[in-house]
Amino acid sequence: MELPKNARVAIVDNKYNEVEDLMEALASEGVSAVYYKGPKKFPKVPLSGVRLLFLDLELDGLEGRPNKDKASTAARNFVTLISEGNGPVVIVLWTKHCDADIINQFNGYLKSVAKNPYFVVCMAKADCKDVSGNYSASRIKRNLSQKLADANVIGLHTTWENAVFRGSVKLSERIASIASTDEDWQSVISCVFFKLYKANSEQNVLGSLKEQFLSACSLYGNGLLNAINFELARSRLSVGKKFSLRQTKLAEDREAKLNGLLNAFLYYDKDRADPNVPGTVYAVRSGGADIKRGIAADFFMEKSAQKVIRSKVTKDVRLCKIVVTPSCDCAQKKEFRSGGGKKAKTYDRVVWALMVNRAMGAKYIERKYRKARCYLLEDFEYDGGMYDLLIDLDTLGFEVLDLKKQSRLFTLTSMVLADVQSKLANHLNRIGVVSV
Repeated sequence: MELPKNARVAIVDNKYNEVEDLMEALASEGVSAVYYKGPKKFPKVPLSGVRLLFLDLELDGLEGRPNKDKASTAARNFVTLISEGNGPVVIVLWTKHCDADIINQFNGYLKSVAKNPYFVVCMAKADCKDVSGNYSASRIKRNLSQKLADANVIGLHTTWENAVFRGSVKLSERIASIASTDEDWQSVISCVFFKLYKANSEQNVLGSLKEQFLSACSLYGNGLLNAINFELARSRLSVGKKFSLRQTKLAEDREAKLNGLLNAFLYYDKDRADPNVPGTVYAVRSGGADIKRGIAADFFMEKSAQKVIRSKVTKDVRLCKIVVTPSCDCAQKKEFRSGGGKKAKTYDRVVWALMVNRAMGAKYIERKYRKARCYLLEDFEYDGGMYDLLIDLDTLGFEVLDLKKQSRLFTLTSMVLADVQSKLANHLNRIGVVSV
């Protein structure tokens, strides 16, 4: 496993002299770590993004206590220090003696309380000392490499995160190098951010520094994906020789759930809080009966299914509006407007859709689905259910969105939104009949 290079290594040990060489070994690999003497020194807010955690099993007051006390305390310390949304983590039990019993007990306690995927190894402190009885940075480094050889999947995560870290650093270096060291560097780079902000917003004057910075970052981040991909290509995968990506045989319902969660990850962002950005999907609370009837006729084969779809809005069938206004229009305030002053109204480009629970079992019209007017996002998880989003491209129009009459469900990812916008453009620009 590749060691995390973004300072997300934590060490818990009541004796600093026993971790000093451990931190030196990590530092020799360019890895920094945060150190805590015990739970009383833990931060008020649990850590997130930690990929490697060293846990001492014999903190103050635990010397000579039964294994179950040491194991349960270590498990509690883990839950207290590491946030529930941390993600995968390797836990190294950093102790005087590696005891199979205490490892099993620790795993047992942790299984009942941990909210994150974890991989547990044990590293005896005695194995990290040289013949003179002193801690050896080289031995610590070698033992770590051996112990982490099987942390393959977490290794993939750290390889990705290290590439993101290096890619973002490279991007910052590239921007920073625009100014030479013999100039007033801060003034030049401030000017760079200003130019990026104005290029993105054009005539739209943003009042606050935060708004201007976010506008500049919209362009600043354009090169990030390329930088990350470059760093990934030059990364070495530190995984076992026999490790491979493979299809695991799962129960049918678990396979369906897994696909739904993966598609949700690819299709939308539920946590984004800013309202009315391009790609936002709203559930319409009332009205739109004619639209529902038209979308149902376009997508569904059976008359009975069409009737159910046209019935009142429920969690199984949601009538939706999707904002498809180009991002540049929003940034530059180029949306269509009517009126002036306080009576001015801003119109968004909107397309209508139905979000339908797959449990209804309704069949789509395959022939029409292949036509340009219908766009289908299939088989994704939302609030515990499995749904399809049926977008009817014929419904594109301009609208002043009253956010009080609709509730935000999620925001489509930029790739999905770009694909929908591309399909809309092709649909509007189709040639049609060119011969008799």
